[in-house]
Amino acid sequence: GRTTPPLEIAIPDPANIMTEVPFSSKKGYVSLGAGNYANIDGALGYRLVENEKSNLTFNFLHSSSNGDINYVQESDPAGNKAFFMDNLGQLRYGHLLSAFKLNLKAAYSHNAFNYYGNTFGNDRFYDNVNQTLGVFNLGLGVESNKSDLVNYRGFFDFKNFATKYGSDLTSAGLKGNHIDAVVGLDKPFQGGDSRVGVDGKFLGVFYSQGMDDFTLLGANPYVAFEGLNWKARLGADLLFQMLGGTKFRVAPNIELDLKVAGHSSLYAHIKGGIDGNTYLDMMNESRYITPMTPVKSSFSIVDIEAGAKIGEVSGFRFDIFGGFKKTEDEHFLVLNQIV
Repeated sequence: GRTTPPLEIAIPDPANIMTEVPFSSKKGYVSLGAGNYANIDGALGYRLVENEKSNLTFNFLHSSSNGDINYVQESDPAGNKAFFMDNLGQLRYGHLLSAFKLNLKAAYSHNAFNYYGNTFGNDRFYDNVNQTLGVFNLGLGVESNKSDLVNYRGFFDFKNFATKYGSDLTSAGLKGNHIDAVVGLDKPFQGGDSRVGVDGKFLGVFYSQGMDDFTLLGANPYVAFEGLNWKARLGADLLFQMLGGTKFRVAPNIELDLKVAGHSSLYAHIKGGIDGNTYLDMMNESRYITPMTPVKSSFSIVDIEAGAKIGEVSGFRFDIFGGFKKTEDEHFLVLNQIV
């Protein structure tokens, strides 16, 4: 859709023609916001290196809240403090070589929070003591320059994580390593508008205690076509899961897109696959899950979404879509009053 003018913002100022440097002259940024319940959001970023071949950036993000809440129900106590503090710092480096692009990342995040809410008379496991989660992250990515012969890409992502407490205040926290890797190859044909390829992936999560390790191997062979106003990707995911035995699964991986007007299109995505529901996955879904509780991996036999994106009126777009999903071992979050 055209939520912003598509051409006016791209017209250069006459004084900049043939003289403007090919990168931003703004080296950094700082922002800070605050609100009720002691909500604070902040961001800091700085470009340490930036030229035609390389860039090195640092950024830091902060989000926190520390406010008292009152329960709607009658209770003793009548309220509780809701606290969380999320901090993330990272370095990112990118370098353009003659044959490929290289990306590196190093990051550390620290999250602290309490389990708050009405216990309805039950004793708390943690009694408002703050739980913490620290994650150290290293990433490496490589992508070849576009070629009519063979294109390749890949990334490796490593996370080491640790929590302060386990199932109660006297139990050791959970530690582990989370490894995610992808390698892909494709061969263009029909003048480069279409391609045939395969993506391979590895997911491994290895825990220190209390939870079973999880390993997933996958391959995604596909063929992709592209025309003047349409494109299609036809493929399947071949998945090997190793957790309490080896399981082999096959899921569709199909994407269809048709442009019907200048700013409107129809699409259909038919997919499926395995959701590992790893510890970090669940913490991203909700930090308030009961600690040391394993969540079984789920398998979506089919996950269909189809619809229309309509944006013919400048500055306005609306989407119409629907879908169907069938999943084995899906999980749902329910209230626990004693954490």
